[in-house]
Amino acid sequence: MGRKKEGKAEKMFKRLGKKVDLLLEDLQEAKEQAYEEYGDRFDEIKKNGATIKEELSQFKEKHQDKFDGMESNIEQVGRDIKKTVDKVFKKDKKEKK
Repeated sequence: MGRKKEGKAEKMFKRLGKKVDLLLEDLQEAKEQAYEEYGDRFDEIKKNGATIKEELSQFKEKHQDKFDGMESNIEQVGRDIKKTVDKVFKKDKKEKK
């Protein structure tokens, strides 16, 4: 009892599988090459991001009173804008009736 002869579909899937394997190898090589070329830069950007985050936190801590005042002012401006928009739309509805 021998093996059955491969059909066209089996041959096609076999070739496709080999091509997919080659593609995955190429992708892995590209990933490794990119990390070699840009890995140091990525690390530097991460470090700079952490530094900026820390500096912003310190700045905010140092000027917390101003941030608190600014926050309440922004909230008041938001409420005023909402009131104005509500009035405009109420006025438009009354005019259309």
